Amino acid sequence: MAILITSFVDLYVKGVTDINYHRPIFGYIISAIGFFYAVRIPYESIIRAAGHFKQTRNGAIFEASLNIILSFILVIPFGMIGLAIGTLVATIFRTIQYGIYTSKNIVDRSFWYIVKRYFISFISIIITILIFLIMPKITINNFVDWIINGLIITSVGFVVNIIFNIIFYKDDMLKMIKFISRILKINIIKS
Repeated sequence: MAILITSFVDLYVKGVTDINYHRPIFGYIISAIGFFYAVRIPYESIIRAAGHFKQTRNGAIFEASLNIILSFILVIPFGMIGLAIGTLVATIFRTIQYGIYTSKNIVDRSFWYIVKRYFISFISIIITILIFLIMPKITINNFVDWIINGLIITSVGFVVNIIFNIIFYKDDMLKMIKFISRILKINIIKS
């Protein structure tokens, strides 16, 4: 997403000249917000399933307040990027808060387990971006070019993530392979 969002916007607003929509930094920040929002979904689901919403309510209030205050302060000097930074900081806060609460009160494991996973994910994202930056570029003139570029980037990201998962999460990968093979066997037998 971080790599593709700016070129998508460029294509979408092609020919529009009222404002400069080419804002890669904004795209990177929006992508980071999406990353932190996505990784917090399992923790949020666990908290809701455990009926602990009230215990984390103050974090939600603080997240909203932090977002509003930072966005208000940063919008004047940085415009839309300031708004995005405010949202990013608030989203990171809430993701960390969810992780700490879930680790301490529901799943009984170290918060550093979560930090390690975030860090490994972050490094795999950076490596994917770096590989893309050194690859020969496809000139994106239309949405077909954009889709081809997206398939290439997705393939690179997939390979990097598989390698990282094999290196850092070998047991999880083996469990996933066994699970998928069981499903495939069941589906083949049913067919």
